[in-house]
Amino acid sequence: MTDPVKLMIKINGSPALIDDLANVAQANASDIQIESVGPAEEASHLRLGLTDVSTMIAIVNGVAALAQFALTIYKHLKDKKSEQLTVQTPLRTVIIVASDAVSPERIQELLEDSARV
Repeated sequence: MTDPVKLMIKINGSPALIDDLANVAQANASDIQIESVGPAEEASHLRLGLTDVSTMIAIVNGVAALAQFALTIYKHLKDKKSEQLTVQTPLRTVIIVASDAVSPERIQELLEDSARV
């Protein structure tokens, strides 16, 4: 990505989940740029940079990366009753808790919600 980053997404979660999400982001490097990965206040974080809002819209509208993120989150949360993940975008903050992990599709809905106005 040659353009400066205009839209940041920060994901806070367990170190194992963040590592797996970083791998998904690396596999989709043409759309997503990892700005930082590592510890945050209380959990690990993954900060993603997207070149513009249209990239976020493309991801929300079905780019494989979103489904891969949703599946990865679902796999981590489905059996962990106390774990949660926070997705922060310029538009809003969405907290995904373990009880939301009823299906990868439900997780994807919550990720899409983080980009809605």
